[in-house]
Amino acid sequence: MVDNKGDDVSFVTAKQRKMLEPVSMLRGVMGGTKSMRDNCQEMLPMYPAERPSDYQGRVKRSVFTNYFSMTVKHLVGKAFSKPLVLNPDVPNEIKAWAEDIDLQGTHLNDFAANVFTEALSVGFTSIFVDYPKILNVSTLAEERALNARPYMTMIPLENLLGVRTMGNAAKLTQARILEITMEPNGRFGEKECRRIRVLYPGSYELYEFSSGRDNDTPQYSLVESGSVSPMKRVPLVPIYGVKVAAWLGEAPLVDLAYKNIQHFQVDSDIGNALRVASFPILAASGYDQDDDAVIKLAPNVVLTTKEDSGKFYYVEHTGTAIGVGRQRLEDLKADMATMGLQLMMSNHSGGEAPTAS
Repeated sequence: MVDNKGDDVSFVTAKQRKMLEPVSMLRGVMGGTKSMRDNCQEMLPMYPAERPSDYQGRVKRSVFTNYFSMTVKHLVGKAFSKPLVLNPDVPNEIKAWAEDIDLQGTHLNDFAANVFTEALSVGFTSIFVDYPKILNVSTLAEERALNARPYMTMIPLENLLGVRTMGNAAKLTQARILEITMEPNGRFGEKECRRIRVLYPGSYELYEFSSGRDNDTPQYSLVESGSVSPMKRVPLVPIYGVKVAAWLGEAPLVDLAYKNIQHFQVDSDIGNALRVASFPILAASGYDQDDDAVIKLAPNVVLTTKEDSGKFYYVEHTGTAIGVGRQRLEDLKADMATMGLQLMMSNHSGGEAPTAS
């Protein structure tokens, strides 16, 4: 099936849709216990005969041990165990920029670690180099006096709607970025504003979302356009977890995420079984609920029935399945540890394991 919405600025390309398929799951796993509970229908499905109230109770008792996030953080920590060092020939001006690379107070080393974390966890991100919009300034000296200079922004995978390239994908001819900001609304409130920035070599267009839809297509109106002379290229750089093709990546630890979800589900099952097994069930034979006294469980209370052969006894779980389940948990932990170590092992040629640069 081919989508043909040639004039829809919000159209998401096939490559982006392919990369987005596992993102909801990967974000959920990275988010930890709260995120897993919030997405319980996907992460912890309800059994066919399970009552909704029992299911909600099981979800609230389930705790997610986040081996996926721990592995990502460990790999990032290994790659950035030593701070990045700029070459001696890097201009002092750029060295100064590195102290606050995004104009948000983030050092280049921290920014790079965040980018690497994003690429490892969801498989793809990109870096956009932008420049503040300065009005009523005519000279470079005036711009520098206002501390106007280039800065970097990491673009999440979900916010890159698509790109167009030429020359073996080496040159970008177009890129579309979704920008979501919170704008003041009234004296104290705020509202969400959605814009799409379209980048071309040397120019840009900015579209803003307007309420209403036309044939299920979100309505965006052109609100601004201009040139970025002398820039003759689109300042957007792709960062891959694993590069599949140009502007197409995949998460290197996606199988670990699925295994971690399986661990979460098995752990929930064992916790639920242990809860049931910890409470013996009182059973009775020869008891007539219409004729016999109401059963009360308390010290110094005698249980009786009118039936001569009647008796009361407890039914207890043997716990055999719990032991098997616990071993399954240990096996899953070993599998996840192996998956995480694979990225740190030497490559097939006998060289050292790859690191971030």
